[in-house]
Amino acid sequence: MDYEDIYQQFVGKDKVQPLKVCEGVDGMWILRYKEGQKVYEISCENREFLDRALVEFGGKNPETCRAPDQFMEMGTWLSEDLNELGHAIQKVKFSGQRVVRSKNIPILFPKSCGHSMIVNARKRMEENSFNLRLKDTERLDFTLSFKNPSEFDALIKFLKNHDSLGELKWIVMLLGTEARETRDQCVWKRLKAGDGTKRMVLELIGLNGQHYTDCVRQDLYNAAGDMFYSPCRRVAMKKKKEHVEEICMFAAEDGKIDMSIYEGPIEPK
Repeated sequence: MDYEDIYQQFVGKDKVQPLKVCEGVDGMWILRYKEGQKVYEISCENREFLDRALVEFGGKNPETCRAPDQFMEMGTWLSEDLNELGHAIQKVKFSGQRVVRSKNIPILFPKSCGHSMIVNARKRMEENSFNLRLKDTERLDFTLSFKNPSEFDALIKFLKNHDSLGELKWIVMLLGTEARETRDQCVWKRLKAGDGTKRMVLELIGLNGQHYTDCVRQDLYNAAGDMFYSPCRRVAMKKKKEHVEEICMFAAEDGKIDMSIYEGPIEPK
């Protein structure tokens, strides 16, 4: 498939994708937008009018950005690390987990209970031994908001020094920050990278209560500021799945099954 075809299915065929809104001269506002494969600009005295026009006529914005991987786990950063990148912490959702027991216990069944091998087979197994698998985990998920950065640092200190919680591995599921320059409220979420691996990233998915697909791309980048690590462009794709269903051919011959919904039988391997 051509990339532009996939892209336009997400954005909306020939709809407006807002790229950037900036202040021009003499109180004018300039909107740079993409329609189809071409980029245009229009000017207007009212920024709110441009925003309303984009909501009414615009398509979805597929582009956002990810934060540095440093902020995906607890213990690798504090509030000052965010502050150096121009952000103040507002909220965090942590998930902590560890495996406290993982073992296999062999259970020997008496011969009087049956045989694990085929009866009268040449190869015989003298014992009917099976494994009882035991696995215990500890897990705690919680979300906290902070009036000031020192509360977050106190939380990290508490988690590290707690007898039980200090042994858990803590990962960031959600991070809420405020951009110092723009005063925007940013929500960063732990998501799959989408590169065919199991790798996770922390992406900017919300801005001032709006999902990033309803935001202007440049507004997202401005709010991210120095938290911007790399751009992300997400397009929802539906996987092709081969659905196979076994049916009774006698029922099909009797007219009890609608055969028009099937392509045909699959030859047995």
